[in-house]
Amino acid sequence: SRQTFNYSNDLCTSSTYTDSNNETTYTYKWNNNMLAVVTIHNQSKNNSDLTHDTYEYRYDNRTLASYYEFNPLAFVYGNKPQIYDAMGYLGKSTPYLLEFEEYNGYESINGKRYDIQSVQRSYHIMSGANSLIYSSESPGYSEYIFNFNIIEITS
Repeated sequence: SRQTFNYSNDLCTSSTYTDSNNETTYTYKWNNNMLAVVTIHNQSKNNSDLTHDTYEYRYDNRTLASYYEFNPLAFVYGNKPQIYDAMGYLGKSTPYLLEFEEYNGYESINGKRYDIQSVQRSYHIMSGANSLIYSSESPGYSEYIFNFNIIEITS
C-alpha cells in the first residue's frame, strides 16, 4: 500500500491511499486553519464499487482550544488517518473547539447508487486539570465519549 499527501501553506489539501484492491482520495477544504469539508472517494480497482463520503465541520469560534501537544481531534474526526493527524502531518490543528459535524454519503455497487443515511453530530468539550473529554450526540445514535487523560512523566 502507499499513501501520498499534498500541502498548501502548511495545510494538507489532499491525500491518496492505494492498495491492491482500492484507491481512496481524500480532499480537505480549510477555512483559515479550521478543517471545513472533507470529501472521500473510494474506488475499487476493477471500477465495480465505490463510496463517496462528505464531512462538514463547524467550530465555536468564540472559544479557543487548549494546546495539548497532540491533536485530540485526530481521534474524533472519523474520516482522517488518525496516526498521521495525531503526529501533525495533515496540517495545523484548529485553534477553536469543534461544535458540529454533518456526514452525507452514497455508495455504488455494480453501477447502482445507494444513498447512506445522513448523520449530524453535536460536540461538547470539557477540559479538566489532567483530562480532556469530547462528548458527541447525534439523533438516533448513542452518545460517544472520548476521554483523554494527560499523564505527566518526570525523570
